[in-house]
Amino acid sequence: MSVNPARIPVISLLLIIFTGTLIFCQDTEPEEYQEDEFSPLLKELRRGEIIMFGSLPLSIFLAIETYEIYRYVQQDRDPDYAPWPFRRHGGVPFSSRESTGIFLSALGFSFLIAAADFIIGRVQGRGNDRKYSEPEAGD
Repeated sequence: MSVNPARIPVISLLLIIFTGTLIFCQDTEPEEYQEDEFSPLLKELRRGEIIMFGSLPLSIFLAIETYEIYRYVQQDRDPDYAPWPFRRHGGVPFSSRESTGIFLSALGFSFLIAAADFIIGRVQGRGNDRKYSEPEAGD
């Protein structure tokens, strides 16, 4: 990829103008979020997003291993299809359809984990202006 020599002065001038304006920007401190700035629904959606994408790597690993074991058994225990710990170098790779299916399965499993967290949170009362469950009275 080469740049046309006639464009170099124009690109340089634009870089000087755009980076030069940063010098005159005001330096301000960001404000802290207010307690009621975000609705409880948005907070729950953010929590679900974090849990879903946080569990995705583990879900992908488990989906791959599960499919490899399934494929190994379906191929009458052919050593070329052995699952990860026993796989030979140069084993049979996944097709693009198999890879897509594995990823979609992992994504669905991560969604189920996030949905389970949401349901458990509703049962325990999270999001109802209670941060912690009340302690039980003991003798």
